[in-house]
Amino acid sequence: MNRSKIMSKTAFVVTAVTASVLLSSSVVAAPKDLVGAQSGTLVFANVNNRTTCARVYVNGQQYDLTKTNVQGLARNVPFGKAFMASIYNKPTCGGTAAKNVWYTTHTQATQTWLIQ
Repeated sequence: MNRSKIMSKTAFVVTAVTASVLLSSSVVAAPKDLVGAQSGTLVFANVNNRTTCARVYVNGQQYDLTKTNVQGLARNVPFGKAFMASIYNKPTCGGTAAKNVWYTTHTQATQTWLIQ
């Protein structure tokens, strides 16, 4: 797929970062295994996207990522835990999702998922 097609698609990125990493607008974490760790912190980011909404469900909570709220945070998410992200073809979340995607956390310090 060429670069222009990739850039024109809706992008939603979920990054999981260990709780010990300081969070900022640009999260930096080494992608190494976390020996002995039981859980981590999920940082959600809705990137390159101003026309759709992404809703993420983790640990019984929902996080809506919109044009004005582009980042969410969920702490103490167990590794090996499955969660769902829903993408809506409108600026707000709700109603029927255009796409639902399931992801499972793992023990790497940084995890990134791209939904297109």
